[in-house]
Amino acid sequence: MILEEMKKDLFSISIDNQTHYSTMKDVYDNYGIILDPHGSVGWNALAKFTNNDFSKRAIIYETADPGKFPDDVEKAIGVVPELPARMEEQQNLDERIYSIESSPLNSSQGLKLSDEQVNEAKEKIKTIFSKS
Repeated sequence: MILEEMKKDLFSISIDNQTHYSTMKDVYDNYGIILDPHGSVGWNALAKFTNNDFSKRAIIYETADPGKFPDDVEKAIGVVPELPARMEEQQNLDERIYSIESSPLNSSQGLKLSDEQVNEAKEKIKTIFSKS
């Protein structure tokens, strides 16, 4: 029942890698837009939803910068995108890994976050942001 209700308002697809590469190339060649692989899926979803009628305005939200996927973008369009400035800055930082040591709650639906885990995470986040 819930899934049927959701289908009234949501449209989704999946595509294979070859399709996302060919879509990235087509969009770049026809519009001069560099898509990341996720944006390529969004473009394909819009095309299928509209039966390739792009006469109406629509928005596709990309989930990442194409610079995050230089190998995929180069494979698709032959161009290596620039790495976003903030990602370039992050490349030179030491990696930081934080673990939550508190135990989760066992419930009838499986493991869930415990109050101790949430509080431990909040404290670690405070520490992380007080250092920046």
